[in-house]
Parts: sequence; C-alpha cells; structure tokens
Amino acid sequence: MTNYLKNLKNSKTCRAALLKKVIGVLAIIAANLGYFEGMVSPQTFATISGVIAIALGLHDYYLRTITTEALDKK
Repeated sequence: MTNYLKNLKNSKTCRAALLKKVIGVLAIIAANLGYFEGMVSPQTFATISGVIAIALGLHDYYLRTITTEALDKK
C-alpha cells in the first residue's frame, strides 16, 4: 500500500489512471440509481452521456501521451 501511495504521489500517469477509475465508478453508480434519467429529458441524458464518453476518450489519449513521452525520453 505504501508503494502504491508513493507511486500515486510521484506519477502523473498513476494519478490520471486513478481519476479515470473514480469517474468510471461514479458513472456506473449514477446510471444504476437512475437519478439523472429522471431529472432531465432523455435527449439531455443522452447528450450528457456522450460528452462523458468523449471526455473519457480524451483522458485515455492523455494517458497514452504521458506514457509514450516517458518511454521516448529513455
């Protein structure tokens, strides 16, 4: 556990991966509770879901860029 916390403190990639995990868990919880579906119209819910999917895709690209930069410097 201490190694994980040390890596989390020192690595941008580890922090970004943790952020993605947290966002994914929150999205699953929100979808299962149906909270947002009842609060907004179906079209708005679909738009928000699409924006979240795009944001997660951009985050994946960011993780790949960070990892590739680190390998290129070696």
